[in-house]
Amino acid sequence: MNKKKPILEKVYPGFGSSVLVKKHTEFLKTNKASWHFHPELELVYVNKGQGKRHIGNHLSYFNNSQLLLIGPNLPHNGFTAVSYTHLTLPTIYSV
Repeated sequence: MNKKKPILEKVYPGFGSSVLVKKHTEFLKTNKASWHFHPELELVYVNKGQGKRHIGNHLSYFNNSQLLLIGPNLPHNGFTAVSYTHLTLPTIYSV
């Protein structure tokens, strides 16, 4: 388990958009996974690949064709060692 404090990640969707889509298709040795959190929901689809995921206090493995929804402000590591599509959505608050 990660004992470091998670870092707040700022998510900036484009002007006039409430959705940010990132597509990662190859492992980048310079792009290290960071222990972070953000107030937005994060939807991750792993198209091809496999690896380890760390979300909150849960550590497990993932592989091809998995869809994962990460809740707001939940610390997690990025999935940088696989090919996947990563979609970050804003959290919806009801009053």
